Amino acid sequence: MQTISPPITSQQQTVDAGSQLIAWVMTEEGTRTWARVCACFSPYRIAQALRNTQATSYGLLLCAKGAIIWSTFSEDQFARLHDHYQQAIRSGLCFWWNGEQLVQVSREQFCVLLRNLPCPASRHLILNRQM
Repeated sequence: MQTISPPITSQQQTVDAGSQLIAWVMTEEGTRTWARVCACFSPYRIAQALRNTQATSYGLLLCAKGAIIWSTFSEDQFARLHDHYQQAIRSGLCFWWNGEQLVQVSREQFCVLLRNLPCPASRHLILNRQM
């Protein structure tokens, strides 16, 4: 796992995922990677969506076709769109928020972490752009 922000010490206040994403995008590697993978998105809009997410942990997938924040996981839902999700995961950026740090993770780690998310309590809606 690649931490995309410096570790937070006990004296520091927790920095939200949106701020950590922007800090990473402002690095040389982050700027180059963002332009290559998901230039159609404003990192500030994605950061705002992360700030509005109330889940304690979640996965963030960014690719040219869309963005998804996963805070619950349904095997049935995932299976229906498996090919689309797998293509997006292969071509996109995968991040994980653990409540304190936003971490860029490998595709394999992302799939494992997704399956550890809680099942949705009721119907849910996945919003994306042509995914």
